[in-house]
Amino acid sequence: MLSKYASEIIKILVHQDDKFITNAQIAKMLNVSERSVSSYMNEVAQYCEERNYHLIRKRGKGICLRLGVHKEELEQEFPEKNLCIETREYRISYIIRTLIESKELYTAALFADELFVSKATIRTDIEKANQSLEADHIKIYQTTGKGIEIKGKEFDLRRVLVRENRKIVMEKEDRITDETFADYRIEPEFYGRLVIQYRKKNVDKVIYCVQRLERKIASQMNDYTFCMAVEYISNQIKRLKKECYLEENMINRLGLVDEITEWADYLINYLNHEFKMNIDPREGLYLYILLLAVEVQNSFWQEK
Repeated sequence: MLSKYASEIIKILVHQDDKFITNAQIAKMLNVSERSVSSYMNEVAQYCEERNYHLIRKRGKGICLRLGVHKEELEQEFPEKNLCIETREYRISYIIRTLIESKELYTAALFADELFVSKATIRTDIEKANQSLEADHIKIYQTTGKGIEIKGKEFDLRRVLVRENRKIVMEKEDRITDETFADYRIEPEFYGRLVIQYRKKNVDKVIYCVQRLERKIASQMNDYTFCMAVEYISNQIKRLKKECYLEENMINRLGLVDEITEWADYLINYLNHEFKMNIDPREGLYLYILLLAVEVQNSFWQEK
């Protein structure tokens, strides 16, 4: 019996109209790694060989399943409507994450090519995305002859990016399996996702900085708040490296608690040292908000 992902790969190949497709494209459609696709491809090849299906694999070109006389048989066995990929929810999340993270303007045609749907479908997806983003005060704009871009306050964009990143589902074999972790409060699955999204070196540095802060203020966060802080700070560092900064007018709207302001100062100094950056002190406001949330959560758990 075919495994779930081997079956999905065959579905993709069946509905490619005898055209070649690469492992990278399949990986993107299934939201898995290229390594996983290569592994499952061996199962696909064996399945096709046993049934005399003509599977072609060419270096530099990709994979193609020549349907021939088996066309009707395969299309019935692997119907397009049952493809679990390319769901609207997945496409909307992909469009939002891509627009936030990319410095270049995208077009409907480019999204259509990457997601294997029509431009009309992409335009509908963007309308649905804007509906879901309305409460976040973020909007996607399509300008004829220019492209597609997403606009909103940096604080809101960072929050939405974290939320959309959390929707990424990892395969079991893609998780981090090393038994040595940077902190016992982080589960392997959670750590593995952060590593994929923010790079291991960066995540480990953020963890180290938060641990230093805990030692400095003689207080330890619980599991949830520690993971939350690491995730949002990793996201912040990623945005800062792309020169995406908080708006100055945010500073005038919030009053600061002296103690937590001091914590934010400590943490920004640790981050500057580890990442060899000179973070604008005003970015401490973002850390302040994160640490304030941490303190509120810690107080809640201590009272329970």
